[in-house]
Amino acid sequence: MLTHKVVALNNEDNIFPASASALTLLGDIRQIIADGRQTAYTAVNAIITNTYWKIGQRIVEEEQQGNTRAEYGKKLLDTLAQELTLEFGCNYSARNLAYYKKFYQYFPDLTILNARVQNLSWTHFRSFAALPTQ
Repeated sequence: MLTHKVVALNNEDNIFPASASALTLLGDIRQIIADGRQTAYTAVNAIITNTYWKIGQRIVEEEQQGNTRAEYGKKLLDTLAQELTLEFGCNYSARNLAYYKKFYQYFPDLTILNARVQNLSWTHFRSFAALPTQ
């Protein structure tokens, strides 16, 4: 647990003395900031997870247009990765695109996924995608 020093509550004009009221105010503001950060983290996690799910869905849809051969899938992922990593960075490597694809295959129903997103991060979902398929 972090401890915080109250160092700037007293100023030369004594406008904001280090009183119980000032400490309560400081504690309240700290809690507001912590709550805001947690809300932002949860929202960003849901957006990231949904984005990766949609990418996986789109890849699977493309592969199911009669081109289900493993060779085509590998070439498709490599080609997509080459373009996407240049534009968006390393989160879109062929390996990660394969994770997104498996992720969609494990959770094909977006409504069920969204119910679970509240409790699990992308890292948790990626662990599922790393499991071998049966």
